[in-house]
Amino acid sequence: MKQVLINLYSFNELSKKAQEKAIREHQTFMEEMGEEFEDENGEMKKDYPEYSEDDVKENIEANEYIFFEDGNLAKCTTYTGKHKKSGITEFNFHGRIYDITSTAKMIPVGVAFSIADRFYGSDYPLAHSTFDNALEELGY
Repeated sequence: MKQVLINLYSFNELSKKAQEKAIREHQTFMEEMGEEFEDENGEMKKDYPEYSEDDVKENIEANEYIFFEDGNLAKCTTYTGKHKKSGITEFNFHGRIYDITSTAKMIPVGVAFSIADRFYGSDYPLAHSTFDNALEELGY
């Protein structure tokens, strides 16, 4: 078996070059999506404003986006509100879902992948309590 370590980063952990890439790509996304608003007649309209670099950085940080080292956005979903998975962040890597909620603050995600595969195999979702117990047993 071969193991690969994949590091994921918050925006502030990225290099300057990777941050610039993340900002450019997210700025394009924001500008193409536009903003919906209701006009004075109650009709829904769409506006396509230009966003400053500060606006884009604020949006990235507020949404707590997660990135690969080069500034590419990692495919993550953080559940909020009344959703049954509220408070959980999942990372989708080639169709496999990894719960990185507890591992994001405790250990590198790549270590979590190795441990998850070792304990659960590739076909099972991670269970918080069991996974946390496994980490504790391994000294993390």
